[in-house]
Amino acid sequence: MKGFSYEEVVAQYENMIYHVIHRLGIRDPHHEFYHEGLLALWEASEKYDEKKGEFPPFAYFIIRSRIIDYMRKKRRYLEQEALTEEYPVIGTEQTEIEEFDPHFWRTVRNQLTDKQWIYIKGHIVEGKSLAEIATDHDTTVDAVKNWGRLAKKKLRNCEYLKEQYGS
Repeated sequence: MKGFSYEEVVAQYENMIYHVIHRLGIRDPHHEFYHEGLLALWEASEKYDEKKGEFPPFAYFIIRSRIIDYMRKKRRYLEQEALTEEYPVIGTEQTEIEEFDPHFWRTVRNQLTDKQWIYIKGHIVEGKSLAEIATDHDTTVDAVKNWGRLAKKKLRNCEYLKEQYGS
């Protein structure tokens, strides 16, 4: 908005930020949504073109959109954080895998052929798709499925693993 300082714009439209937060049903004890609203108000004041309409509806739209975007971003971050806590990422390097539970991984590795280990490491540990593993090792998806089927069968029948880690 031309002719007004940012402080004047905030003084005049601060209640709009609180209104948007309230309308969206957001609890904001740390004022992070309020700060996003302030940034959006600044953005609106910088982008505003008098020829395209009144400032209040434009500012409301920018503030509301920015706060909704922040809500989505925060939700994705919290979901990812919860997922990481529930399923910790195991490193892809052999040494990192063994640090997770060295005895378990050595036992598993010793039970399997090289191709079966490729399946376990690629699909189970690294989370690669069967197609990615097949491409990496210049083979077919069906071959990779077979490696997995045989690896699972061997591991299910391994007496030592049954004794140590349950059936």
